[in-house]
Amino acid sequence: MLLNDKLVCDSRPTYTKQAVPGAPAGAPVAETITEMSWCLEPVKFKKGDKVKLLTIYDTLKHPL
Repeated sequence: MLLNDKLVCDSRPTYTKQAVPGAPAGAPVAETITEMSWCLEPVKFKKGDKVKLLTIYDTLKHPL
C-alpha cells in the first residue's frame, strides 16, 4: 500500500504446494497462496491523501 507515493505496507504471500482434489495420482500439485503477512503498524490518513493498493502476481514463477 502506498500513501502519497510512499510505501507504508508490504504484505507478502506464503505459497504451499497442495494436491488438487480429484486429480489422479502422480498429477502435478498446485502451488497456492495459503497465508499473507500482516502490516501491524497503524497508518494515519488525512483528507487529500492519495492511497494506492497494488497487487502483483508472477505467473511465470507461480503458474495458474
